[in-house]
Formats: sequence, C-alpha cells, structure tokens
Amino acid sequence: MGTLKTALRLAAVTALTTTLSLAANAAVLQPNQQLPAQQVTEFKNTPPLLLQRYPQAGAKMISYVRDLAGTDPTTLAALVELLTNPDVTREQRSAILAGLAQVSRLALRSDPNYASEIQQAVNATNNSDISAAYQAATGDVALGIGGTGGGGGGGSGTGGSTGNTGIAVGGSNSGATTFGGLHYSNTGTSSTSGSVGGTSSGAVSRTR
Repeated sequence: MGTLKTALRLAAVTALTTTLSLAANAAVLQPNQQLPAQQVTEFKNTPPLLLQRYPQAGAKMISYVRDLAGTDPTTLAALVELLTNPDVTREQRSAILAGLAQVSRLALRSDPNYASEIQQAVNATNNSDISAAYQAATGDVALGIGGTGGGGGGGSGTGGSTGNTGIAVGGSNSGATTFGGLHYSNTGTSSTSGSVGGTSSGAVSRTR
C-alpha cells in the first residue's frame, strides 16, 4: 500500500512539473554558462545516475543540479522526483534542494514564474521536511510560504561568485520579489523534524 501511495505521489509530481515546464521553458543561465546538451539529455534519460555520480553529494552536486535546472527547466520534474527516491541519501537530498534554491534566486531576476514553479514542485512532494529544507536553502529570498518561519528575512545571503559561471547568489534581499503565490495558494508547511538536514545554497565551483 505504501509503495502504491509513493508511486501515485511521484506521478502527481511528474504531471505537475511537466505542466509547469510548458510555461517556463527558457534557460535561466546564459548560453556560455549552460551545460552541454548531451549532459542534459543523459540526465533526462536516466535521472538516478545523478545519485551514483555524486554519492557523497557536496558542492559539486549542488553546482550540477543548479546547472541542470538552470540550463533546461524541463529537468525540474526529474530532479524533484529524486527527492523522494528510495536510494537518495540525506546529503544528496540536501544538495538537490540547495541547487534548486540557487536556480530560484537566479530566476527571480529573469523569470519569476519559474522560481514559483520550482517552489510549487517541491511542495507537491507533500513532505513537510523537504518543503521546510527548501525554504531554509533559499535563505534570504522572500518565499511567501508560512509555517516554518524566517522565509522573508533580510539575511546577508550567500554572496559571491559561483566560480566559472560568474553567477552571484545571495547578498541583500532589499525589495526581493515574493514568488510563493503566483500560481497557487500560500498553504506552506507546518512542521520540520530535521530529517532532511541542513542545506546550503552558498557559492560553489563549476568544476566537476
């Protein structure tokens, strides 16, 4: 019964993110920052290989997730599905969330709808720990989801460049755009047990 519920939840997430990707089909990253098409295709063909490629997670996995979602928004569905993959570790889940959080920061500048869609897709996992960890990973971005607190604070962010991409994520969020309610109600999450673990959307290197 539990397996059936998991399958149905993953199917719902896939359907949601596939629909959302129709509205957000432009890359967030600049052409010289994007991953080669072959790498994107390889991921889309076999998403779980990402977990095998980065068994220890870490900064390189964060960077790769960011580059995947920033290069091709249609990878979002597969990335979110990995969050509930039975083989994903706590560290890998945190890395995926941190990478998505970096993309959402970038999208706020060029495609706020995509930033909202990333949050909605994460919330569609119906896992309060995952949603809370994603909110924490976005740091000083105003999320518009309640319950876990501190989402719209004026923190110092993660500042600095992400290496060869030249992407700065973080810094002051004065006048930050709230993207939580563009396409859906701000229902938010009510609890976190800490099982997902801390996530970091700090500056990382493009080196892989």
